[in-house]
Amino acid sequence: MAGTLDASDFIKPYEAPPEDVIVEEKGLKPFDFIKSVSNTKKDLMKDNPDNAKAYKAYVVNHGLSFYPDTVLIANDMNLYPEIPVESQYYYYMGAIRKGNRYSEWLKLKKDEDLDLVQKVYQVRREIAKQYLKLLSTDALAQLRELTDTGETSTKKKTK
Repeated sequence: MAGTLDASDFIKPYEAPPEDVIVEEKGLKPFDFIKSVSNTKKDLMKDNPDNAKAYKAYVVNHGLSFYPDTVLIANDMNLYPEIPVESQYYYYMGAIRKGNRYSEWLKLKKDEDLDLVQKVYQVRREIAKQYLKLLSTDALAQLRELTDTGETSTKKKTK
């Protein structure tokens, strides 16, 4: 018969990881650059020049346009989109004061009536808004009946 087991067979002492282990960083996101220029002031471009590939000027400019103290600075960068991304980044590093800036990222609100009009008449969102102003509640109800497929949800659940 094999030996009996006790708790010490399952509990192992903690071993610290070796000092020379290199922790590989995940790729940077545009929000990392926004945090860098506005809050931490840590230079992400100096450490690794390949980080410039992850810099998306439109997203960084858009993210910095939410704050009253950085909206004009972001507008300056929108005026000159041909400036290299490294230069844009260093401009932001020098022009923006250090501070905590957090806000919700604005998202388009879902409007089922607008989507319905856009689908039925096959028009752009701006044109569908104009159509929606012209349609009565009865006409909208009639459109809903015409397009009703009997589904309770547009998203299918997968297991």
